[in-house]
Amino acid sequence: MRIAVIAAAFAMFVLLFGCVGGGPIPSGVDAHGAQYRGTDGAKATIVEFSDFQCPYCAQAEPTVERLLREYAGKVKLVYRHYPLPAHENAYIAAEASECAADGGKFWEMHDIMYANQESLDEAGLKKLAAQVGLDGNAFAACMQSGKKAEKINKDMEDGRIFGVRATPTFYIGSQMFEGAPYDKMKAAIEAELNGAN
Repeated sequence: MRIAVIAAAFAMFVLLFGCVGGGPIPSGVDAHGAQYRGTDGAKATIVEFSDFQCPYCAQAEPTVERLLREYAGKVKLVYRHYPLPAHENAYIAAEASECAADGGKFWEMHDIMYANQESLDEAGLKKLAAQVGLDGNAFAACMQSGKKAEKINKDMEDGRIFGVRATPTFYIGSQMFEGAPYDKMKAAIEAELNGAN
């Protein structure tokens, strides 16, 4: 029930505020092969380690969205995978997001998975992939191939090195945040921007 309420709240936020600030937030793949939103080469970077089955990660999304819009052109969000072993579908959901990236739909899959966390099993992922417009055969072949495991495992290893203990965990400069405390993250972004001037 709680996950359903979180999913409904997140979906409502996307519907109400998804177009605030002039449309979709720019996105792409950076020089390290990581998915990003915002401005590549921005003065401040937020690195997020997250898990698609984690309800707290879904709760954090509106805060991340708000910061990206408030600091449009000044901030870049880099998404890194950290599927927790306690979440049985988190790893395949991470694979699904990277298979979606092959079709140019990483962020669409990202958003729809957070809004449908009860549907992250194999069958559910195929339905969500279809809803965002992915080619079903290409998506299924990618998922069966296991070719995205290396990237996800690298993210997880980096997370362990950086000291990730829970999801979501964010890094802004030298500061680490568990959860998404808006005021503290905003202050860290301001410090990065002021230090870059």
